[in-house]
Amino acid sequence: MSTAPTDLHLKYGFSFETLYTRGGLAKLDAVFLDCLQSSDTKLHDELLAARLDPASIARKKASDLVIA
Repeated sequence: MSTAPTDLHLKYGFSFETLYTRGGLAKLDAVFLDCLQSSDTKLHDELLAARLDPASIARKKASDLVIA
């Protein structure tokens, strides 16, 4: 028995349709950042700094940040 994508329930009030919109992705990013800040403030701050000035971060550090 297979479950159709429309039968799946996502957390935080998201629907699959929402994830196909810019606003939905912005909301998802906000939820991600809130969760990250709650669990690892230092990593949260590093990510925000890298987003503000991507050219300032070394390639290795950027890779490490993505993995973290």
